[in-house]
Amino acid sequence: MAEYTGLQHVLSDIEGNRDVQGEASPKAAVQSDTPPRIGFSIALKLMAFFLPVIIAIIGVLTWVVVVRIQEVQVQAMRTKGRIMASQAARAMYEGMALLTQSAQNESAEAYRKRVFEVLAVNIAPPCQELVKIEDVSYILVHDSRQKLLWSGGEDLAVTSNGAIPLYPDASMADGGKELIQLFTSKPLEGLSQAGGALNRLLRLKNQIFDISAPVAASGAKSKDGEIHVGFSSERANREILATVQSILTVALGAIGISIVVSILISLIFTRPITRLKNVMVRVGQGDLSQRVKISGRDEVGLLTWNFNRMVDEIAEKEKMRASFGKAVSEEIVEVMMSGELFLGGEEKAVTMLFSDIRSFTKTSGNLTPSGVMEMLNEYFTRMEYVVNKNLGIIDKYVGDEIMAIFGATDPNQDHAENACRCAVEMILELAKLNQEREARGQLPLKIGIGINTGIVTAGMLGSQNRMNYTVIGDTVNMASRLCDAGGSHGFAPIVIAEDTYERVKDLVKVRTGHSVMAKGKSRPVKIYELLGIADRKTTIELKLARLQTGI
Repeated sequence: MAEYTGLQHVLSDIEGNRDVQGEASPKAAVQSDTPPRIGFSIALKLMAFFLPVIIAIIGVLTWVVVVRIQEVQVQAMRTKGRIMASQAARAMYEGMALLTQSAQNESAEAYRKRVFEVLAVNIAPPCQELVKIEDVSYILVHDSRQKLLWSGGEDLAVTSNGAIPLYPDASMADGGKELIQLFTSKPLEGLSQAGGALNRLLRLKNQIFDISAPVAASGAKSKDGEIHVGFSSERANREILATVQSILTVALGAIGISIVVSILISLIFTRPITRLKNVMVRVGQGDLSQRVKISGRDEVGLLTWNFNRMVDEIAEKEKMRASFGKAVSEEIVEVMMSGELFLGGEEKAVTMLFSDIRSFTKTSGNLTPSGVMEMLNEYFTRMEYVVNKNLGIIDKYVGDEIMAIFGATDPNQDHAENACRCAVEMILELAKLNQEREARGQLPLKIGIGINTGIVTAGMLGSQNRMNYTVIGDTVNMASRLCDAGGSHGFAPIVIAEDTYERVKDLVKVRTGHSVMAKGKSRPVKIYELLGIADRKTTIELKLARLQTGI
């Protein structure tokens, strides 16, 4: 059943105008020699790896810088506030001490007059200078009884109880005991669109640092008053935003440069690989003259060196194959190149074909040696094509004789049919050659062909250092004897033995009734003159019909 299916496939190939030897017609789909297109190159992979790493590093560095700047700004404001508050407290100490004494010893009316004098002389002048400083948000001065004496600044609200800082989200220290208290006011305003987006990302808000200093004598346990200086972080925040914007500008430039650098680096690394890939494609298409220049002393350079060495070995092997192919058949070359050669042989069922030129001595008598060689080379070239086309192997040329084997390397072929078909096509090819020879004024050639099927011993014959693939046995000798009969003694040019005929009798047209005495045989051998053979399509149809009958 499997053979039947296979024959149907072959028949459909023939009906589809495929070549009888299995070569696809132009309509048949063939695998493209073009390599697949690269979807994601190594260069892109390197960029995809490096860019996120660079961006992450820049992001982390930017965040570290922002945090560090904030810490430095806060520390600077605290230090500056302590100094300013302490200096202002010392400047107004004498006045505040008079107020404390007045509150203890004088009347309320006298105390109020004393307050106006102290404010005008000791408190207002330094406070007015302090409140002009850019980072100072407000100034508050209290006497020893925590009553407000003076206030100034933008971030203050005036109530019936006096001036208080404007802190919607106030966070005061317990009892005002700590010198520094932190409050949070509204977000930064008046920023550009980019600055606003960056501020939302960094979540910067104005922070007010309330720094207080006691107005008292050095080492005194009691104090005559207290001054509060409010420092705003708005300017520091704006400086942070400006710094971050500068960092991001530099970062974007660095990213752009990193893209260019990564492309250059990837090209440096991938260019040798790309060259190697392109040469590999051309070598795969059969151009063994290609080599890759070694561009570095690294792994790629080592890979390139090994590739060039491999191509050299392939080229040498192909050179040997081509040289062997001129001496022996391609199938034998494959066996020899595989290293599976050994002296000895094995028995195989094959069909032998012998062919020689009739009256060769007469035909070549008037030719020079070079003319004889030219004639034989032309003849052998045409005949070799026919033998190869029918899956035969030319074992050797002996003078004007051709010895061909069918089925030695491919036991699955129908070697008897192929040999008979080859013989018929050799006669047809010889007719074309003779037309060309006669057109050149040369004598036509006549050949005789003998075919026999049987068991032979096939293998390597010779010595350990020099051997040749051949076949020996009675089947070979009989085919040679039949060749002597073909085209002579009134026989047709093609003579086949009975064993061969039994294998192809449904496919051939023969003339029977002849027997000849063969050397080494005790009785006459029956032979058949081959007159024609069915075409391949008809042959397949006959085999299908025979198989269907047996199913």
